[in-house]
Amino acid sequence: MEMPLSFMKQFFKRPREVGSLVPSSRYLSERMTPTDELNRADVIIELGPGTGSFTSEIVRKMQKDTTLVLIETNRAFLHELRERYGGDRRIVIVEASATELKETLRRLHIDKVNLIISGLPFTSLGEAQTAQILQEVKAVLSPSELFLTFQYTKMRHRHFQHVFQRVRFEREFRNLPPAYLFHCTT
Repeated sequence: MEMPLSFMKQFFKRPREVGSLVPSSRYLSERMTPTDELNRADVIIELGPGTGSFTSEIVRKMQKDTTLVLIETNRAFLHELRERYGGDRRIVIVEASATELKETLRRLHIDKVNLIISGLPFTSLGEAQTAQILQEVKAVLSPSELFLTFQYTKMRHRHFQHVFQRVRFEREFRNLPPAYLFHCTT
């Protein structure tokens, strides 16, 4: 129960950054962490992991030699992530913005990634910031690889379509609120 209370506290402090009053459901977490994609990835990025709803599923499913980079700006969430995952040599936890993704990965000596999973609330971020983040994602994502994000509305669907060659979406009703999952590839 500690994580949901922490999550709620952060939502009330920074609702535009956190995006939801409660963490993602286990159903959404399962769908946001596709086993086949995780099994074949060498490098995975999670943007805005928050308290780690998706992170725990990623860690459970990824290969032993896979690198997972968690990129978060919220210091309370960073503290929780470091407490939980700081001892895992496969996981790199970075305090950075997704708007600086290329530079962050350059500092980590990572050229391209196979899978990017995002919990960022693009609807709250604004059009310019959304466009900047999506361009950063496209720049570091290997060709034909997957950017997977969820949103509570389809408001940013055209933004995803503008940047990525293929975009499909599906719905997860067993989440509060129900969510759209966007599968984007270059």
